[in-house]
Amino acid sequence: MFRNKKSDTSNTNIFVMKGDKKSDPKQKDVTIISEESFFKGNITISGDIHVWGHIKGNVTVTEGTIHIMQGGKIEGEIEAPDMIIDGLVDGACLGSNLDILEHGELRGISRVSHMSIKRGGIFIGQSEKIEHHSEKVIKLETIEELPKSK
Repeated sequence: MFRNKKSDTSNTNIFVMKGDKKSDPKQKDVTIISEESFFKGNITISGDIHVWGHIKGNVTVTEGTIHIMQGGKIEGEIEAPDMIIDGLVDGACLGSNLDILEHGELRGISRVSHMSIKRGGIFIGQSEKIEHHSEKVIKLETIEELPKSK
């Protein structure tokens, strides 16, 4: 009566969910790496990314959060403003905030401003706290000299 149905994920490894930026300008695109996926190489992305599969390479997120989901794995360096690990990361994490959840494991280097590890989470490696510096540059305009009053 009930049979196991296997879905074919060979053509559906990456999903990008586009938000309606007209109604909510703060909404970001979300990229999903599916459970059956394996990527070898570097990825650079803007927006959020959820990794259920396996990535062997470096991942750079320019604006957004990377979520390594339970069962997901990254072998390489992650650079992102916010990182949430509930899977396995074997490498380095560079950014502002790092959260290792109950099923998360980081084996390597943590170079972040803020780090938290929930009960059950595993961190094996070296941690370096960095100071968060704003990357915004304020341009100073030249101030003209005021004429001297008589």
